[in-house]
Amino acid sequence: MGPLGFYRIVRSGTDGRRVRYVKTLHELFHVYVDEEGVLRTEHTISFLSLTIIRLHYKMSPAPIIRASLQEKAA
Repeated sequence: MGPLGFYRIVRSGTDGRRVRYVKTLHELFHVYVDEEGVLRTEHTISFLSLTIIRLHYKMSPAPIIRASLQEKAA
Protein backbone atom coordinates (compact mmCIF):
# COMPACT_ATOMS: atom_id res chain seq x y z
CA MET A 1 0.00 0.00 0.00
CA GLY A 2 1.30 3.48 -0.87
CA PRO A 3 1.46 6.54 1.32
CA LEU A 4 -1.72 8.28 2.49
CA GLY A 5 -2.93 11.00 0.17
CA PHE A 6 -4.77 11.60 -3.07
CA TYR A 7 -4.47 9.23 -6.02
CA ARG A 8 -5.76 9.97 -9.53
CA ILE A 9 -6.55 6.96 -11.70
CA VAL A 10 -6.84 7.45 -15.47
CA ARG A 11 -7.34 5.11 -18.41
CA SER A 12 -4.30 4.31 -20.43
CA GLY A 13 -5.10 2.61 -23.72
CA THR A 14 -7.88 0.08 -24.11
CA ASP A 15 -7.39 -2.01 -20.96
CA GLY A 16 -4.77 -0.13 -18.98
CA ARG A 17 -4.88 2.25 -16.04
CA ARG A 18 -2.31 4.69 -14.75
CA VAL A 19 -2.17 5.88 -11.16
CA ARG A 20 -0.72 9.24 -10.21
CA TYR A 21 -0.02 10.17 -6.61
CA VAL A 22 -0.79 13.86 -5.99
CA LYS A 23 1.48 14.63 -3.05
CA THR A 24 0.24 18.22 -2.51
CA LEU A 25 -3.52 17.44 -2.32
CA HIS A 26 -4.92 16.11 0.97
CA GLU A 27 -8.37 15.20 2.27
CA LEU A 28 -9.24 14.85 5.94
CA PHE A 29 -12.47 13.35 7.27
CA HIS A 30 -13.37 13.77 10.93
CA VAL A 31 -16.43 11.65 11.76
CA TYR A 32 -18.00 12.05 15.19
CA VAL A 33 -21.23 12.00 17.19
CA ASP A 34 -22.14 15.40 18.63
CA GLU A 35 -23.55 16.12 22.11
CA GLU A 36 -27.11 15.56 20.81
CA GLY A 37 -26.25 12.12 19.41
CA VAL A 38 -26.18 13.27 15.76
CA LEU A 39 -23.58 11.71 13.45
CA ARG A 40 -21.53 14.45 11.78
CA THR A 41 -18.51 14.74 9.52
CA GLU A 42 -16.07 17.55 8.95
CA HIS A 43 -14.42 17.19 5.52
CA THR A 44 -11.41 19.35 4.66
CA ILE A 45 -9.55 19.47 1.34
CA SER A 46 -6.19 21.22 1.18
CA PHE A 47 -3.70 21.90 -1.59
CA LEU A 48 -0.12 23.01 -0.91
CA SER A 49 -1.07 23.21 2.81
CA LEU A 50 -3.84 25.76 2.06
CA THR A 51 -7.43 24.85 2.91
CA ILE A 52 -9.41 24.87 -0.34
CA ILE A 53 -12.78 23.82 1.04
CA ARG A 54 -14.23 22.75 4.37
CA LEU A 55 -17.59 20.98 4.44
CA HIS A 56 -19.77 19.93 7.38
CA TYR A 57 -22.20 17.03 7.05
CA LYS A 58 -25.05 16.00 9.29
CA MET A 59 -26.17 12.41 8.75
CA SER A 60 -29.41 10.78 9.79
CA PRO A 61 -31.12 7.49 8.88
CA ALA A 62 -33.41 7.41 5.85
CA PRO A 63 -37.11 7.75 6.85
CA ILE A 64 -37.86 4.03 6.43
CA ILE A 65 -34.89 3.07 8.62
CA ARG A 66 -35.82 5.73 11.21
CA ALA A 67 -39.35 4.26 11.47
CA SER A 68 -37.92 0.77 11.88
CA LEU A 69 -35.57 1.95 14.66
CA GLN A 70 -38.44 3.72 16.45
CA GLU A 71 -40.57 0.55 16.30
CA LYS A 72 -37.77 -1.50 17.84
CA ALA A 73 -37.30 1.06 20.63
CA ALA A 74 -41.03 1.04 21.53
